[in-house]
Amino acid sequence: MKAFLSICKLSRRNAGETVCEYGASSNSLFILIEGHLDIIGPNDTVVATTAPVTTVGEMGFIGRKPRSATVRARDDCRILTVEHHEFENLMQSDAQLNTRVYRNMVRILSDKLNDANNLIVRYKKHYETTQDTTPNG
Repeated sequence: MKAFLSICKLSRRNAGETVCEYGASSNSLFILIEGHLDIIGPNDTVVATTAPVTTVGEMGFIGRKPRSATVRARDDCRILTVEHHEFENLMQSDAQLNTRVYRNMVRILSDKLNDANNLIVRYKKHYETTQDTTPNG
């Protein structure tokens, strides 16, 4: 843990400040320590809000893909930032740490995917219910 924390840089983001922008390169991983972040999709729509302690930007960071959303501070935040090149150097230098970190990332991504699937099911049920109660439904 000390080795991992040694490559993290603590920063503060003010409410309304952008952490990362849709389509930008994914050179950093963010760990929200304090505050809340809005995940913003198309048309400036907030699709999710995160609370501490969670990671943000891990999909692009690991997959080396451009950002799939904009992330903006909902309120004042404290964030740890991990740069990709420092992360890769650390992972290559310590096989045991590499295994632990990637195992934790798989768990985090699995939890986020499960949460997204549950939301889809809820929205689908809500949509179907509202369609059944419309005059033409």
